[in-house]
Amino acid sequence: MAHTSLITGPERRRRWRAEHKLAILEEAFSPGAVVSDVARQYEVSTSLIYQWRREAMAAQEPMTFVAATVCGVIYGLGPALSGVRRSRRAAAVWLAALGLAWLVLMTLTPDAVWLAFPLYFLQLHLLPRRSAFVAVAATAVAAIVVVADNGLAFTAIAEYAGPAWSGRGLAVQNTGQYVVSAAVVPLVAGAIEDWGYAWAYALCALPPIVALALVPRDPC
Repeated sequence: MAHTSLITGPERRRRWRAEHKLAILEEAFSPGAVVSDVARQYEVSTSLIYQWRREAMAAQEPMTFVAATVCGVIYGLGPALSGVRRSRRAAAVWLAALGLAWLVLMTLTPDAVWLAFPLYFLQLHLLPRRSAFVAVAATAVAAIVVVADNGLAFTAIAEYAGPAWSGRGLAVQNTGQYVVSAAVVPLVAGAIEDWGYAWAYALCALPPIVALALVPRDPC
């Protein structure tokens, strides 16, 4: 049976400092954490923690807008600068500035992680092959770190792992998922560069074909 804690008296009117709110939010929304457990630990309601989260996100909106604008401006300058197309050094400088703006934007909103995919294509297209793979790997690591810190969803692996190992099992599963998803775009882009679109599309068709033999079917 679920238990509900009713907080009354002086605790309901307790004033929390900004640093305390931030610490509770970081703990409540860290990977594997349960918001209700953290709320019970600090004797606050879960709705109050979500309210703090909304307030924190609202306070970041102007900074997010500015960071996104700067990132967009830097991106737009690339095609306008002829040196980026003619010189690999100029292209590397532009990509470094764009990557730095992207990292700043990701610290404000995890939604910016999706910009990693066009960055992969730009790096593979503008940089020498060895430098491109290094840049792609660094971009993938940055994207994985941001997404991995954005919370984990409980799945069947937690049930198989049991209470003592569920967190570790989820970490392994999700980290592997992020690594594979981050590797897809550069691998497909490399296949297009080397083999053309036909072979690249054929490569993309292999995982679904393999999945047909692996995914269990409902006997009914």
